[in-house]
Amino acid sequence: MFTQRVHSLFQSVTPSIRAVLGRAARWPTPRNWSRQDWAKEEGAVVNLAAYETVIEYESVPAAPLNQLVYLRGLSRAFTRYRQECAFSSRFVPPPTLPPDESGERPEETEPVAIYADSTSESHVHDGLIHALERLAVEDRYLVRQLFRRERTQSDLAGELQISQRAVSKRGHRIMQKLRNALLAQGLHPVRDSRP
Repeated sequence: MFTQRVHSLFQSVTPSIRAVLGRAARWPTPRNWSRQDWAKEEGAVVNLAAYETVIEYESVPAAPLNQLVYLRGLSRAFTRYRQECAFSSRFVPPPTLPPDESGERPEETEPVAIYADSTSESHVHDGLIHALERLAVEDRYLVRQLFRRERTQSDLAGELQISQRAVSKRGHRIMQKLRNALLAQGLHPVRDSRP
């Protein structure tokens, strides 16, 4: 009798569960998860929260069940999402860089020179190398490919499986970081001559 009642209550909150999962599906996937695996993980978290809510509601009805399921499910899904994003940002190893034209893998700590090295710009060049070393590995790879290898944004977009617009936005964001780092060092960045 109790299990039938819980089962029927659980069936009645299915729209709330779907609403939570639909909202959670719009969040970016954490770095160390595939989209499909993350959807299963969030589904399990939300369903568990719904079952707990239904069981508690069965013993002491307090408020509309659908609202309780939605709020608890969303809270648990978001908490799990934040935990996983915090974990992946600290503990996921950076991706291995693909081999360059010579077939060798580049050093991940290799600084990338964007501007020509000249004695008049050597202080800016040294500051730029320092700023580049502080970038994430993925950002250094993008800079290396765009400026040293002179690859196109659309070519990189195909390799990274993202849109050309995303590559462009990342490139602009990285350039702004580099400019800010040079300004923080009291240096004036050299203007980029690329269109």
